[in-house]
Amino acid sequence: MKTITLLLLFFSLQAFGQTKISGIITDEKDNPVAYANVYLDQIYDGSVSNESGKFSFTTEATGGVKLVVSYIGYKKYQKSLTLEGDNIELKIKLKSNSNELQTVEISAGSFEVSDKKQSVVLKPLDVVQTPGSQADIYAALQSLPGAQQVGNESGLFVRGGTASETKTIIDGMLVNKPFFSDVPDIPQRGRFSPFLFSGVAFSTGGYSAEYGQALSSVLILDSEKLPENPSTNIGIMPLLGASVTHNRKFGELAVSGGLRYNNLQPYFSVNKQRVNWDKAPESFGTSLVMQKEGDNGSMAKLFVNYDNSRIKLSYDGLNSEEQFYNKNQNLFASASMVFPMGKEWILYSGVSLNFNEDDMGTEKDIFPATERMFMAKLRAERELYNGMDIKFGGEVQHQNDDYQFNQYFSSVNGNYEAFFAESNIHLGNRLAFRAGVRLENNSIINKQNIAPRLSMAYKTGEKTQVSLAYGKFYQQPESDYLRRQTSLGFENATHYIANFQWIEENRYTFRTEVYYKDYDQLVLGDPYSEEFNTETMSFGYSNGGNGYAKGIDLFWRDEATIPNSDYWISYSYIDSERYFRDYPIKAAPDFIANHTLNLIYRYSISSIRSKISARYAFATGRPYNNPTTEIFMNAQTPNYHNFSADFSYLTNVWGHFAVCVFSVKNLFNTDNIFGYEYSPDGMDRTAKRSAGLRSIFFGIFISMEHKKSN
Repeated sequence: MKTITLLLLFFSLQAFGQTKISGIITDEKDNPVAYANVYLDQIYDGSVSNESGKFSFTTEATGGVKLVVSYIGYKKYQKSLTLEGDNIELKIKLKSNSNELQTVEISAGSFEVSDKKQSVVLKPLDVVQTPGSQADIYAALQSLPGAQQVGNESGLFVRGGTASETKTIIDGMLVNKPFFSDVPDIPQRGRFSPFLFSGVAFSTGGYSAEYGQALSSVLILDSEKLPENPSTNIGIMPLLGASVTHNRKFGELAVSGGLRYNNLQPYFSVNKQRVNWDKAPESFGTSLVMQKEGDNGSMAKLFVNYDNSRIKLSYDGLNSEEQFYNKNQNLFASASMVFPMGKEWILYSGVSLNFNEDDMGTEKDIFPATERMFMAKLRAERELYNGMDIKFGGEVQHQNDDYQFNQYFSSVNGNYEAFFAESNIHLGNRLAFRAGVRLENNSIINKQNIAPRLSMAYKTGEKTQVSLAYGKFYQQPESDYLRRQTSLGFENATHYIANFQWIEENRYTFRTEVYYKDYDQLVLGDPYSEEFNTETMSFGYSNGGNGYAKGIDLFWRDEATIPNSDYWISYSYIDSERYFRDYPIKAAPDFIANHTLNLIYRYSISSIRSKISARYAFATGRPYNNPTTEIFMNAQTPNYHNFSADFSYLTNVWGHFAVCVFSVKNLFNTDNIFGYEYSPDGMDRTAKRSAGLRSIFFGIFISMEHKKSN
């Protein structure tokens, strides 16, 4: 019934009334105030401002009424109106609770990569223009402190966590497979174009109680609001592929549909690879976004993304010479809605479906996998009184995965339920607290937990503040273990974070953060072991592992000192050891580099409408195990170096706006090594390297805006 109700609301948002009240809400600096409550006192009618600060609702009330606008951190706004049937349009300016300082915001462990908040570190366009990222969100985020430079595995490795410990959220719903399917020793790109999203919130720890099942990090993406005017966007990438997206409005319903095709065979024939591609990566994809905004400020969204890809390559290593193939299809679909309920409440409801099918194997073995996940979520929030708000809700995930290895079959099937509650308390504009708790139940492993979260921030000056965060985080073991043995418990991590930041808007940003993560109940055992214990009727996996990660992150961005320039520097130091998986002792994991440095510089040439960008990434060597030595994980790879450069040029094609992008990753052809594979006797080894050295990207992106439809 919840699903049916959500879909009915999505296509039937209507409001009836005699008087339309609309307007825009801004703060004292004329910045739009999103999600402010707007309502008529003593009357049910009201609305919520959208991301642009605009609101609109209709009412059947007549005569004298009082309009009320409330938003945490600002004084309540009240205005008397006389309703006589004529439309009313207002410009409302909210005043801060204190004229001295802007409201403090919790910042520990969180990077806001959007234009919604004043504590912005990177803007949305920065994600696309980060040199070396080649328009991949996850590659761009590796330029921020806390992320590791891992070049032989897919995923985002954050503060000592594995790739599985970082989760991606789109419009409030979990994405089960945000990357293209794994290829041994070759990292894959993220599935989603950064142009689909208005903002990115990247949490490196201590995140909200609303999110769970991630020991290290969450990446929160909000889909972009579709444009008012119809438009067509075309992307042409010679030797790589092409894409086309068309946006149009049908009354109050905005629709965007897109197609894309990529084939790397022509590119590989020019830019030679060190991998024997029998079938270069080829993919077809389509996307659909639908949005409908109601008169009362409600917003309904439908987000659908489908990919179909295939690859085949031959491995010629020390321990095997075989061919690997994979035919993959992936679907992510979500429907969500945000709407006011009464005068004070804002409700969110959403449902989603994740489907991923890998038809993969080698010449000797087949190991296809089909993974399905259905999710439903409901959240309610309101301001209790000026300076304090509360939100609570729950979610249900149903997981149904099937795996095969030759003639053997296994599955992971069950439910995960969670309830969360959280409150933000502002004591004036200098001090803020956030307290939350998350209760989780998992029927797959038949375990429950309670995860508390606490944060605080104190504004030490007009541009400076300190923040602290503590949290307990749980995650079910990876499916590689659960499909063989479900008698396991939650893995967990406890986060302690202290943060200082100084921000002068659109000029300077400085952040430093120290953290400590205590891992416990990590799963021990080789996930690919074939040794079955007939006495315990299990593979012998246990939650006996533990570990820690501690370090400091530094970030400096300067947008003002050098004319026409913008640069930022990020540095991370981490010390981490783990006793997990098949490790015989506690040791530094093979994905950890103690020191990581990123230098990014961008220069704008307005006379020719161009921008030149460069990025240098450095990381110290990563540990690996040399079987000929007595100490486990005692060897270290050479240091990592990568210099990348981008050039973008704004122009017109067929009378329409266009941007040409030329990007070179690893300009100097540095041969980075990420580890070694040893022969069974340990006498011979081969280095784990990237599939290619220098990577070149060229694309033309054309935006054609049409006349506004009726």
